[in-house]
Amino acid sequence: MAVSGPTVVRRSLGRRLARHREAAKLTHAQVGAALGVSRSSINRLESGQVEIKIATIRALCREYRVADDETEALVALSPGTKAQGWWQTAVNGMTRH
Repeated sequence: MAVSGPTVVRRSLGRRLARHREAAKLTHAQVGAALGVSRSSINRLESGQVEIKIATIRALCREYRVADDETEALVALSPGTKAQGWWQTAVNGMTRH
């Protein structure tokens, strides 16, 4: 099944990153400290709440010691995390009277 839509892509990417973090036996706090961000920032990335930039994916993958081919597969998902969902487009297109 193809992954599409920003929310679906964010959640899928976040789950994959979480699995790599867990395999590396690191906590949200440890990763946040290593990257200079808060624990909650890492949690928001993994739960699919925010866009994930390519530089962030690469930094996380380095921290988790992810293989290059897997890193590139994760990076390829990044552009799909930026788009607005259909409901955001509908709300943004509405005008107030």
